[in-house]
Amino acid sequence: MGKCPFCNAERISKTDEERVEDLIKRVEAKNDADAMHVLSSHYYHGLGGLGQDLKKAIELWTRGG
Repeated sequence: MGKCPFCNAERISKTDEERVEDLIKRVEAKNDADAMHVLSSHYYHGLGGLGQDLKKAIELWTRGG
């Protein structure tokens, strides 16, 4: 499946929830626009153990530019 572009770990070694946790850390710690885009998509579609939250998705899309 390849490596995660954020942490360089094998993607297959993590659960969806662990990948979402990593995205959240990237957004909070580094204000990472790429992580915001991916995380906003997860909120929009309700993926990775997250409930669908359109308000949060739009907030992240706006912040990520």
